[in-house]
Amino acid sequence: MQPPFTLALGGIFILLAAANSYLMLRRSLDSSPAARAWRVRAHRFIGYLFILLYCTMTYFMVLRLKGLSDELSPRILLHASLALILFPLLVAKVVVARYYKGQTATLRILGSLIAGISFLLVIMSVGAYLLRSASSASVAGALSVAVITVFAAALVALLWRRPRSANANPAPTLVRQAAPGRNSVVLHLARVERQTHDAKTLRFMVPQEHRISFRPGQFLTFNWFIGGQTVPRCYSICSSPTQTGYIEITPKQAAKGYVSVFLNQKASVGLTVEASQPAGQFCFDEKEHRRIVMIAGGSGITPFLSMLRYMEDRCLSTEVTLLYFVRTRNDIIFETDLNVLQARLHRFHLLTVLSDPDPQWLGLTGHLTRELIEVNVDDVFSATFFVCGPPGMMKAARELLESMKVNPARIKQESFAVVPAPVPAVSSPVIEMARVEFARSKQTRMASSSATLLETAEASGIQMPYGCRQGQCGTCVTKLIAGQVQMDAEDGLTAAQKAQGYILPCVSHAKGDVKIDA
Repeated sequence: MQPPFTLALGGIFILLAAANSYLMLRRSLDSSPAARAWRVRAHRFIGYLFILLYCTMTYFMVLRLKGLSDELSPRILLHASLALILFPLLVAKVVVARYYKGQTATLRILGSLIAGISFLLVIMSVGAYLLRSASSASVAGALSVAVITVFAAALVALLWRRPRSANANPAPTLVRQAAPGRNSVVLHLARVERQTHDAKTLRFMVPQEHRISFRPGQFLTFNWFIGGQTVPRCYSICSSPTQTGYIEITPKQAAKGYVSVFLNQKASVGLTVEASQPAGQFCFDEKEHRRIVMIAGGSGITPFLSMLRYMEDRCLSTEVTLLYFVRTRNDIIFETDLNVLQARLHRFHLLTVLSDPDPQWLGLTGHLTRELIEVNVDDVFSATFFVCGPPGMMKAARELLESMKVNPARIKQESFAVVPAPVPAVSSPVIEMARVEFARSKQTRMASSSATLLETAEASGIQMPYGCRQGQCGTCVTKLIAGQVQMDAEDGLTAAQKAQGYILPCVSHAKGDVKIDA
């Protein structure tokens, strides 16, 4: 090949490698699903174009080496070795990109190595040619000055224009700087993305020294400090567990939602909040759940997005049917994300059902019915059903599934409605009094059997962590040292916690004198 043509090919070779590496680095910074999808397609196209160019150049290199009768020089030998080393790196990157999409760190490393070796390959050949043909007399002085000026200006721009920190904006005045407590971590809001007219996705950066490990479908309990008081709320995580650098939640604004209104109207980049460790039994397990049916209502889609993103990142072959119920087309949360996931997950079947459709809507309408499940779910007896949404919808879904003879153990549901825990009906109207001892606080108080231990603690001025107040989230889990209690619900406890004598004070009623570790 002639020198000018070699120069052009070498320049294109380096530019393709650098562009591919840049797209990989930028992909994790995009909050918009459309932008992420565009970068993935561009990364794939440029990658295969680079491989085609590499194969072409390697072919001509082999032809040139084949025609040499003399012993290879050290420079040519090193050049050929680097070209051969590039081959397994390219194969490894293609395999990781196709079958292990969640290994973004590995892709970044491979991309950087390929870009570096590509630069060395080109500079070893083109650089030698340029140095041999260089002459100070053939270059105008003005051109030399211009080149030096451009490089100097670029260096100054890099030093002067640094990327803005995610915490550059001050926290809102209604929120104070959170301080970490026991088994908690302080998160920093780095990005806010509008999903619908009443829902936003908030991305919180996780400190490197306090990485959060969670299962797809779990939630966090946040202690929001608003208007001079701490307000705990539970929110499902909608990001994938494979993304360890950040956590995403998507609160939907409720008409009288104190926290949800604040998060949708006033939360901005820089806000800090204290969050407890992940909790909840509403989890997807790839070893146990081979066929699942997701039934989501409104913002109940959030834990399911975490599960679906996890399946994509891990390239799982789980068979998934999602029945997503919303009022109107404008209420569809994660519409773009769900469409992208449907295109990538070959065994993912998405059905969006509107209860108040517009005339242009051509999809399903109405509510959850037996016919809808029978038509779209092949075998209801072998599938595991995950239900998340408004309490009324979940109650109706459970009753419908049980009427279809679905094993109750295969029906999982999630809810964070903050309502008083129901007190079981008793045959006698007599309210018994019990002595409750709080060992850690060194306080003792008489309490009625109708009051929960959490309510008794609050009446005594004892601070206990809590979230849902329904026995679902497990935030208030406490050790029962002595005595017996009656719990209205036990979903927030693991089997190990039950065996070790832990209780949920938010739904626990004393049966006689008790002593708890609080």
